[in-house]
Amino acid sequence: MMQRVVGPAMAGAARARESVLAGVSRVGLEAIDLWASLRANVRHALARPSRLVAGLSLPWSRRRARAVAVPVAADSAGRSRLVARLLDAVLVGATVFVVILMHREIYLQMQASPAYRARVEDLRMAVRPAWAPQETVVVAVPMDATLAKQAQGCDAGLVGEVARRLESNPWVRRVVEVRRSYPDRVEARVELRRPQACILRGTRTIYVDADGVRLPDLRPGTPMPEGCYEVAGVDGPVPAVGAPWGHAGVRGALDVIRSLDAYRVERVLAVTRIDVSNIGGRRDARESEIVCWAASGVPVAWGRPSTTDAFGENAVGTKMRLLALALEAFPFLRGLERVDLRFDRVVVRPRPEWRMIASAAASGSLPQ
Repeated sequence: MMQRVVGPAMAGAARARESVLAGVSRVGLEAIDLWASLRANVRHALARPSRLVAGLSLPWSRRRARAVAVPVAADSAGRSRLVARLLDAVLVGATVFVVILMHREIYLQMQASPAYRARVEDLRMAVRPAWAPQETVVVAVPMDATLAKQAQGCDAGLVGEVARRLESNPWVRRVVEVRRSYPDRVEARVELRRPQACILRGTRTIYVDADGVRLPDLRPGTPMPEGCYEVAGVDGPVPAVGAPWGHAGVRGALDVIRSLDAYRVERVLAVTRIDVSNIGGRRDARESEIVCWAASGVPVAWGRPSTTDAFGENAVGTKMRLLALALEAFPFLRGLERVDLRFDRVVVRPRPEWRMIASAAASGSLPQ
């Protein structure tokens, strides 16, 4: 019952307010036209007495008329200029008032319109560029009626509400800080998710962060972000945006990526793709579960993820030491067909032409 009474009353008040504002704007515009015409008429009226005095001067009194006509004309011109300036100032003030009034009304209508109302849940964030090393950024929180009311009343739930809305965005890992910037601005310092792996599924490319959380798709034609690795061999269903990808191959690829980043392998070897199609030994239990493909086209048998409890698996430090030995003997792994890091020493397989040279050197048939 209360809603039936209050609702029409509020609607009627809003319509009356709009009518009053429209009437004031109309009156202001009419007043501007009136003042403009009044200014012209006053200038014309003030200039008329000097012309009349000059026309009524008799011949026998021309010298005297000249003596008194100049001060009268100067005084009239001064009054005319003063009145004109006053009318100009009033005209400018009225114009500014009407413009501000109309601008305020248009701004209030746009602010109330759903088409111009920003939601925190729809906040989009770009991939952090390589030249920006900070892990957190400060964003201005779009205000709606609920947040504005909490901010004005210094409600203790403002921080939790802003954090809840921001963390619902898949690009936000966590909210570090929420602060109010007076008078009516709320800012938040957030930690963003970075694309760490690009999962290849046919023609699709799906990005996940270091925690395996699926990120929103990037726009078509966007180059792969720096520090991101291609991962092939992941099957099964694709999770929704913002959900973790629990596939064993995704977890294994991210484990290898963390090891490569920790040892800065990209300085001496560019890994272009990580193949996890044999994760868990589902194709061949005797082969490496994870294979890293170098830019030179050489596969590096990595073995199992570091989280495995299988007996005999080399630690990450041992694998990196073996890889360093292979890179020392074969820079960028050129001249090799394969590198295996699963054993107690580095195992390499040279290309056929290198095997022929090595066989000839062992038999002593090389020319001296």
